[in-house]
Amino acid sequence: MPVWAGTALILLVTAHADLPWIAGTLFLTACPVGMVLPTTTALCLQRAPHTAGSASALVGTTQFLMGALAPALTGLGGQSTALAMAVSVLGLALAATGCFLALCRPWKSASDPLTQ
Repeated sequence: MPVWAGTALILLVTAHADLPWIAGTLFLTACPVGMVLPTTTALCLQRAPHTAGSASALVGTTQFLMGALAPALTGLGGQSTALAMAVSVLGLALAATGCFLALCRPWKSASDPLTQ
């Protein structure tokens, strides 16, 4: 959903759409965060049951790092247009999708680490 919303956001910003359309697209981009972050943390901790503290620290550090990186990247584009924000939203959504595909490999079945 965030990749599609990021693409729609870029199209709306370049077309100089009105604020309600852009706000609606940002809403669709931010809505899944409340579901994705806790689920991601739980799944990460499930994969490393014997080192849950280290896994939790790594996940938390990565979340804070990306939270600090996103506004910095957006600020590089200046304050005169929302295009820098739209590009950073789409870029980070694509990066998250790439990380998911590279690290989780959903097409490959894995055994449950708790049964071992």
